[in-house]
Amino acid sequence: MLEETHKFYEKLYSKDSNTDKIEEKMKVYLHGLDHKILSQENKESCEEIITVEEMGRALKTMKNNSSPGSDGITAEFYKTFWRVLKTPLFNSYAESIQEGELTLSQRRGIIALIHKGNNTCRRNLNNWRCITPINVDYKIFTKMPALRLQKVIKSIVHENQSGFISGRKICSHIRLLDDIIRYTGTEKTEGIVVSLDYKKAFDSVYKEAILAALKEFNFGPNFIKYIETILSNTESATKKGVWMSKFNKTEKGVRQGCNVSPLLFVLVVEILAIKLRSNENIRGIFNDGALEDKLKLLHYGDGMTLVVKNQEDLRTALAENEFFTSISGLQLNRKKSTGMWIGKSKGNEARGEGITWLDKNLKVLGIYTSTPQTKDPIFHKTG
Repeated sequence: MLEETHKFYEKLYSKDSNTDKIEEKMKVYLHGLDHKILSQENKESCEEIITVEEMGRALKTMKNNSSPGSDGITAEFYKTFWRVLKTPLFNSYAESIQEGELTLSQRRGIIALIHKGNNTCRRNLNNWRCITPINVDYKIFTKMPALRLQKVIKSIVHENQSGFISGRKICSHIRLLDDIIRYTGTEKTEGIVVSLDYKKAFDSVYKEAILAALKEFNFGPNFIKYIETILSNTESATKKGVWMSKFNKTEKGVRQGCNVSPLLFVLVVEILAIKLRSNENIRGIFNDGALEDKLKLLHYGDGMTLVVKNQEDLRTALAENEFFTSISGLQLNRKKSTGMWIGKSKGNEARGEGITWLDKNLKVLGIYTSTPQTKDPIFHKTG
């Protein structure tokens, strides 16, 4: 079983030929489009050399009683002996940045598999989530750029993205989607809502796309080199009980459990969002006013919900998603993507585009859209 698991993840994390000239492809993809970039002040704040004090602040953010990584050393241990550990750890980090890669124990991750449930086949590895318990010294190293990113990311990532960004809440998107459905019903406006699914998104994103996105958003060479150090020459193995597979190189993807990974992922998918928002052949629900005010999509980390006028708009948006695969590695899973006609279009029998169509009860982030057909049974049950 471990051998089959090893083969599966070796193939998943293997680099493919599409990663050639990603930076050039991204520039061509965004050619002629205006988008936000870091201000000089924010760029310089991310460029600063790390300090022992910054390491200490990163450590303090970590919760006690959390599972350690493969070395068995907890955050409490680092906090207790920080006075002794901070200088050699700082020197180790400085050398890693200079060499362009972390130590072997920091580069290696041991994957624990958790079944997704929902009556999916347990024998299919696509139905298992991979979580990587991470060593605390790696967490400290990745927490520092994560804290820097949190301070500046709102200035470059549209408010349509609510995932992983401090101060933004997913519930606001759920509320907005609810309002959109009610608005289209009241105003008799046509529309489609589609919840997109991506195949193992965090495991598939190209590392080259992450670095290209950082350059596109005007991050400086020091910060990019820091991130490149985190991404370089990583390896993973899977564990089942007391048994563990061989290690294999992870040439693409980011670790789930790494502090900075979600924010780096957000920067990559923002490139796609910029393209979708700028495409005048994709009409959103509120189609009056400035281009940036025309709501076309809602983003929650690796989840995207399209909100468009009709099937032609949807077809164009899906084509943009497919093309983005060659730049990012993210593959749209049409079979698991779900769509629903809303407003004046409700009851439309048109199907197609390879997605699953629902008459009601579209589920987004585990929450059903609040159409009357969805809410009434719940109210009756709780009343």
